[in-house]
Amino acid sequence: MSNLQDSFWDRNGFEELRKVMRSSQDFCKDLSAIFSERAEIESRYSQSMAKLAAKATKATRNSWGTLQCAWDKIAESMANDADAHKELADSLNSELGKPMKAKFEQITKDRKPVEAAVEKATKNLSDQRSSESKAKSSTYSRSKDLEQLHEQLEEAQTGTKPVPDKDIAKLEQRIKKAEDAAKKADTDYIQQCHKAEQARQQWEVSMYTCAQRFEDIERNRTDFCKESFGKYQQFMQKLIPELQQHCDIMSQHNDAVDATSDITTCCEKSGTGPNVAEQILYDCWEEDTQGTMNSNRRRTILEHRVSTFVSEVEKAQKVRRGIESLSTAYKGTPSFGGETAQEDVHRQICAADAMVDYYQASLFKLQCALAQVTSAQKPDHRLDRYISATRNKQGIQTTTLAVPLKNGGTRDSAIESHSSHTLATAHAASSNLQSLQTNGDSSKDRSTSFFDEDEFDNDPDAGHNYIGQCSALYAYEGTDSDELTIQPGDKLNIIEKQDENWWKGELFGRVGLFPATYVEEI
Repeated sequence: MSNLQDSFWDRNGFEELRKVMRSSQDFCKDLSAIFSERAEIESRYSQSMAKLAAKATKATRNSWGTLQCAWDKIAESMANDADAHKELADSLNSELGKPMKAKFEQITKDRKPVEAAVEKATKNLSDQRSSESKAKSSTYSRSKDLEQLHEQLEEAQTGTKPVPDKDIAKLEQRIKKAEDAAKKADTDYIQQCHKAEQARQQWEVSMYTCAQRFEDIERNRTDFCKESFGKYQQFMQKLIPELQQHCDIMSQHNDAVDATSDITTCCEKSGTGPNVAEQILYDCWEEDTQGTMNSNRRRTILEHRVSTFVSEVEKAQKVRRGIESLSTAYKGTPSFGGETAQEDVHRQICAADAMVDYYQASLFKLQCALAQVTSAQKPDHRLDRYISATRNKQGIQTTTLAVPLKNGGTRDSAIESHSSHTLATAHAASSNLQSLQTNGDSSKDRSTSFFDEDEFDNDPDAGHNYIGQCSALYAYEGTDSDELTIQPGDKLNIIEKQDENWWKGELFGRVGLFPATYVEEI
């Protein structure tokens, strides 16, 4: 079943959705005019029939007998007909024409604040993207300038032409200033990336809110029109019994009116496609191997950036777990949070998932660049197939993460495994980074120690005899030293089923107890 929330995205999604709503609004306006015009026609017809009835009554004065009685019935029929059409005119005007006009005006009133919110969010996103682009150009420029100064210093120190120590000292001072400037520019760029992503999420929320509000308006409008058609049908059945067959057909079509079916048809006919969250990832000059740079400096800088994003991934995951705990509390105690509160928490989880994916994908890119520099094996990641890169005319790379969304912002279930995957990825990246720093400059050793297969696979530890595996369904915080802390999605190796309530197992190299009712065997 389609809905407006998942069907009007892409570049022209909002404009197309607004066009659909404008068409619905104009439909109400046209119906109001049609009912009013029909009421005017019925009113004029009633007046004409009343005049004819008066003439017919007057004509019987000069008649007699059975002929007079027959004509009196005709005159009476005309008078009754005039009254019936007058009643129909009044009903059409008061129960259809005026209410339909009021509905049209109400739709106009309801649309304005919702559309204004989307327009505001769109402008904010555009401004943040512009600032992000400027910050990105600045950090690229600073990084290039710093590399050029390093090359000048190396030339001065190792070149055949001697350079005074005073000039070398000045050059080193310039390098220090350039490093500070590059660091500040990169910090500003990261902050701007965060702001831009927040602006994108705000725009996305405003679009979801707009689509939901428009869908509510459309459902209400459809039900109102259905009710109006039913009234019109009743008026016709009362006025013209001879057209009963036609009224039955109208009744069949009226009973077939369904808001959900109409919205589905609208989405299939006019929708611009589902939402694909296009997140512009963090790009740094050092990970672009097309740029000339000292390999040791490139490796050192990439290691620093990997460390930074490992920390960001852990922060984002911590935020998500907090929101997930709130969601669990709401579901466990419905009176604690109503439907609106649960919907708000759902939006927050979607936003947290998006932020986790953003930092994970950026970290994965940096890990791939570092693996290439150190001749290590390229890592695998669940988001790899959703990442694409382009270059502008200046050769600056822009990397995009495009994850399909559904059901009002929920990320593709095929790639959802935030709790376990994020922790494992962050743990592996941190361990790999320490391994690289310990092994020095030996690219062969780094290749061996970076992305150890054990860091990406949950192979059983050789020190225990495992009787199976299970997957965590709920979060559990260990309260004693012999208990494990687990998160939904964690894969545990089962060592012993002590009883129906507690099992003994291993997770991330640590052995302990965990509640059996919080997991399911796989």
